[in-house]
Formats: sequence, structure tokens, C-alpha cells
Amino acid sequence: MEFQLLDRLSFQRFVGLRSSSQIPDRTTIWKFRERLLKAGASESIFDAVNRQLSRHGYIARSGQMVDASIVQTPKQSMSKEEKVLVGEGAMPIDWKPAKRRQKDMDARWTKKHGKSYFGYKVSANADKRYKLVRTIKISAASEHDTLHFEAVLDPSNTNRDVLQTRAT
Repeated sequence: MEFQLLDRLSFQRFVGLRSSSQIPDRTTIWKFRERLLKAGASESIFDAVNRQLSRHGYIARSGQMVDASIVQTPKQSMSKEEKVLVGEGAMPIDWKPAKRRQKDMDARWTKKHGKSYFGYKVSANADKRYKLVRTIKISAASEHDTLHFEAVLDPSNTNRDVLQTRAT
């Protein structure tokens, strides 16, 4: 986000910044995102944006494109004991605060086409005509794509066509 804001005037205008000296650094953006997630506000914001799009005539009527992608995160190096604790949803007591911030406790391993990945799965539904994302679901990479399909279908899309992307 920081790079895009520094690189593009259109991004700066979109977020209401008047000069590059006002652009927040990546740590500020990350902390803000974390606060939104903790407050449960990210879905509310997403829904509000979709309501505004509908109000301005961007109504989902031309079918749906559904995609599930793996977003990789850095692999975690942990001892066997630490892995057991993390698997149980706990955090080792001897981890210092700096180490706790750097450990991803929610990412998981999965295999796709014989290759292993560590991270998350992002399933998205975009309107076929406007290419606007209407719904998203994020989970650990280990969850199967079929678990997300119905969760991301948009019942407000008046066209029954559903295009599903496939990895090659």
C-alpha cells in the first residue's frame, strides 16, 4: 500500500491525501489494519462499499466469477514442542513480544498439484461485468476450496452464470 501511494497520484487522490509527505508508512498501515480486524470492522467496511456501488448503479447482474487462491506467508521455524503448543492454539511462554509479533499462528500447510504451500486461502467472487469483488472468505490454506464456494456465492447477483477459475 505504501509503495502504491508513493507511486500513483490516483491512489493518493482516492484516499484523500494531498501530498506525498502525508503518506503513512507500512507499519502505520499494518497497525491500522490490525485494529480494524480486532474491532471486526473490515466486513462492515466491505459491505458499506458494496452498498455504495449498488446505489451508484453497479448492480451485480451479469454472472459471477469465483476464484480460490493461495497466499503464501514466510515459513515458520519452530521446535517440535513449539509446534505442538501452536497446534493447540497456545503460544510458548518463553517467546518475547518481538518474536510473538513475527510468528504467524493461523497459517497452515497445504498441497496443490504436488507442491507444498504455507499460508492462507483467499476465495473471492467478482461480478462478471464490472470485475468488482462482491464477497471474500479468508482461511488457513489447509481448508479445501469446496468449503468456500457456497460462502462466496452472491445471492444478489441476478444472473445464474457462475464461472470458476482453475489453476493450471
